[in-house]
Amino acid sequence: MITEDYVSFETAKLLKEKGFDARECQNSPRYYYNTDGQFSGPSWDTEYTAPTLQMAMKWLREVHGIHINVFRYPAAFLGDNNEQHKPWWFQYTLLKPIKEIDIDSHMINDEFESAEEAMDYAIKYCLENLI
Repeated sequence: MITEDYVSFETAKLLKEKGFDARECQNSPRYYYNTDGQFSGPSWDTEYTAPTLQMAMKWLREVHGIHINVFRYPAAFLGDNNEQHKPWWFQYTLLKPIKEIDIDSHMINDEFESAEEAMDYAIKYCLENLI
């Protein structure tokens, strides 16, 4: 079964610190982490809201102009025919509203076992280093 994925507790704390408020987002999730990091829901009576990975990435893009791209190269591109281990990477792009197109893109060379792990790390990385 395919399920929705939410940011980690550490990322939820950073989102709150940087001004994310899920109540301002249409159709926002009502799941949360309590102060001990226990995931629960639904409720607004909480310390840290737990948005989906997609909602957090959209907030970074629309509010702060940071676009996150999570990707995986084909095994053959890496010179490895082992289909079992194809790591995930992410890159972020800073979108700057100036007269000329100016896109500043950076790839992070850390490897992740899943797209969701890469997304959560990317969100946390951008919150810690760019905002």
